[in-house]
Amino acid sequence: MLHATLIFDEEEAGLIGPAAVLSGLKLKELSRGCQVILVTHEASIAALGDKHYVIRKEDGESRATALDSEERVREIARMLSGDPNLPEAQEHARRLLQTEKNNVGLL
Repeated sequence: MLHATLIFDEEEAGLIGPAAVLSGLKLKELSRGCQVILVTHEASIAALGDKHYVIRKEDGESRATALDSEERVREIARMLSGDPNLPEAQEHARRLLQTEKNNVGLL
């Protein structure tokens, strides 16, 4: 059985605040019926994903690395503040991820 895969690259570009989050929630809803791959620099949208990968260029090659839960907190903290080690950013990242867990099924 084939399943559709939709790929979005920074679909939230140009959106701010609630509009950006709403677009992320709509993509989350869409993912119930197909696979959605999203490239984003928006931390609140990244927190909505079921899985989180970081893409980096190393030695001229792009490499995708799946993040575990703590690495995900640090990456979202980096997205929020530019510093993955900033305690306030890590706490905000944890809140974003916890909010996502609590909102499952509410879309």
